[in-house]
Amino acid sequence: MNPKNLPESSSSRRTSYPLKRDSDSFSFTTDHGATYKIAFVQDADYVGDLPFANDVYSFILEQISGEYKGRDLRMKQTVIETIGLFLKIYLWP
Repeated sequence: MNPKNLPESSSSRRTSYPLKRDSDSFSFTTDHGATYKIAFVQDADYVGDLPFANDVYSFILEQISGEYKGRDLRMKQTVIETIGLFLKIYLWP
């Protein structure tokens, strides 16, 4: 295997960005100064009167300031952790 294609070692992995929690969303700022908002919007109307309708949400990732600078592994980790946090806080307390 080419060393350039090896997965990152655990010591080189970066942690997620610090999250700010608002009443209806989360936000974070990248190392490049771009700020993103993550929100989960209840979408019960999308599925009508089905029994699980109140558990249907849309996921929104919105860049609210700054400039996209390409692939950012910390951003990926932040999004993954935020989804887990949302599930833990709102759906599976």
